[in-house]
Amino acid sequence: MTITKQELLEERARRYKLFQEAMTENKLDALLFSSFAMAAEQLQLKYATNYRQSTRRALIFIEKNKTPKLILPTAGQKFTAGKKSWLEPDDILTADDINQMAADLIESIPGSPRIGVVNFSNISLGAYKTLSQTKAEFVEIAQQFVEKYAPKSEMEIKFVKEASDLAVASFEYIVRQIKVGMSDTELMGGAEGFCFSNGADETLLLSRSEKPHTFIGGPTGKIIGPDDVFVYSVELSGKFHYWSQLVRPIFMSEKAHQDAYEIWKIILEAEAAGVRAFRPGNRICDLAEAVEEVIDRHGCKMGVWSGHGMGVDLGDGIDIGRPNKMQIVPNMVVTLHPSVQGETDGLLYGNTYLSTKGDAIPLTGKYQESPYFDYFKSVIL
Repeated sequence: MTITKQELLEERARRYKLFQEAMTENKLDALLFSSFAMAAEQLQLKYATNYRQSTRRALIFIEKNKTPKLILPTAGQKFTAGKKSWLEPDDILTADDINQMAADLIESIPGSPRIGVVNFSNISLGAYKTLSQTKAEFVEIAQQFVEKYAPKSEMEIKFVKEASDLAVASFEYIVRQIKVGMSDTELMGGAEGFCFSNGADETLLLSRSEKPHTFIGGPTGKIIGPDDVFVYSVELSGKFHYWSQLVRPIFMSEKAHQDAYEIWKIILEAEAAGVRAFRPGNRICDLAEAVEEVIDRHGCKMGVWSGHGMGVDLGDGIDIGRPNKMQIVPNMVVTLHPSVQGETDGLLYGNTYLSTKGDAIPLTGKYQESPYFDYFKSVIL
């Protein structure tokens, strides 16, 4: 996908406007975001700067009616951010003590400023000690911020679709490579290489090839047997940092784990119920309840959760569960992956969806007719 500089500048202006709206609506004088160099902890950084850090920490300070300032601890990071972010050079700062620099910026605001923070509990102890010495009042705005960025722009949707296509392609790679006698380590290592060689920016590849098939993790060296079930989960971001996810079990034979096969059918029903609930007018909790009602009706249990948001960072700050009362609006992106546990086995399966004014659109909705290896071979090989 090719994006012009003008398109990026228009997207930057749209996001800057959202920041200003958030400050006006919450009577704030500035925003302060904290970021760590790991997936699921860089959402605000990437959203404000179009930059993903690879090491250490960063802070982002946005004063009312001004552009974001990125505060980094090293000159090397500043150089990289200057090449990869959409910030102007004067808005990329470095300091040996980034917490003190943020405090100095806060202190430069007259009076006793109100500073909006997303997930204040995630700020480091050192930052808390320094920032608490300022004259500022810190206001938690996590929910308001999530609601602002959850509806994706046309450009963001393109980015998520590109990541979704790569996730599907990586599963096709798995089908072409998997064979009896291969270790899950060899298979997953090759899949990670495939993802990066085809444009992935970050990956989280997990799997499971023994009971219970509900709980995925890193490869263990397990040798894939002729009647095994291999569960493949790929979460990845494309070159513009946007994430997607696909989860598919592969039943190596029709003799493979009939109990898991029955759960596969229950998951399809539960996911379909969740998709029907993923529409404007409902809330995220309605989606979770729709999924869980099907699972409960079949006498099974939720393994962990129903899924999460997807977008500029892994999870996008949205957990799909009964406590989440967030309103669903058009152009939100979520991954539904009900993890279901039965009496003797479990299973995981999932897809990424885009909400619309009507029915949700599947972004990874291929190869859902059967979980059997022979089926996958017939449509992929």
